[in-house]
Formats: sequence, structure tokens, C-alpha cells
Amino acid sequence: MIIAVMCMMISPMMQLQAQGVAADSILGTYINEDLDELKIYKKDNKFLVEFVELKVPIDPETGKPKLDKLNPDPMLRTRPIKGLTFLKDCVFMQGEWKDGEIYDYKKGKTRKCFMKFPDVNNLERLRVTTVLPLFNKTSYWTKKK
Repeated sequence: MIIAVMCMMISPMMQLQAQGVAADSILGTYINEDLDELKIYKKDNKFLVEFVELKVPIDPETGKPKLDKLNPDPMLRTRPIKGLTFLKDCVFMQGEWKDGEIYDYKKGKTRKCFMKFPDVNNLERLRVTTVLPLFNKTSYWTKKK
């Protein structure tokens, strides 16, 4: 009973906090955990992310720029990673960017994802969560100044 009352008290506070973020707050350049530079942009009311710069842009096996060599579509295996739009179709709803797809070029896999700011008072740190069948994988991106 106490837990139910606490949840009822906390829920409105969480909704108010989520409403404090504007849809376009997410736009800009970020650095991910691999120290790659990413750009979040908007097209047709959907949010997308592309690689701007890679910390390691050269494939050590070939000595040439990294390519999407693990893509399940053989026609796409020669496209460069730099400039690749790897996160697509996120829409802003209730303080989160939801219903997107993120492509992991290191594994050649596409998964569902969502993004949000864990703290609406700090729009410099973005949480990106990949929805996996048994568990979610979360990474944090830092806004570049």
C-alpha cells in the first residue's frame, strides 16, 4: 500500500520533469564512448544521427577508411562509416525520442532504440538505449561544446 501511494506521488513529478525538454533540445554534435563525433539532426519531424568523425577512421586491416563491411546487404558493404546515418526515425513523445532504429556497424545489426536526457537540468549528457531481445544496452553521449 505504501509503495502504491509513493508511486502515485512520484509519477506526476516524473511527467513534469519529462515535459521540461523541448523536441529540438537534442540537436547538435555529441561525442560517444568510442570518442567518435556524432551529429543529431532533424528531417521531416524525425531525428537522425550520423558519424561526423571517427576516432579511428582507418581500418587497420586495409589501411583505408573504415567501410560498412559487416552489413547484411552486400550492396552496402562498400559505403564509408564516416557520414553514415546510423540512427533513424526517432520521434519526440513525452520527453523522449522513441521508435527509432540504430545500426551497429561493428556487428552489422539493427535494433530498436530510444534516447532521452536522464536529467532535464543537464542537456549535455544524452542516454541512448538499444532494445535487445533479453536486455537493453545503454550508452551515454556528451554534447560537444
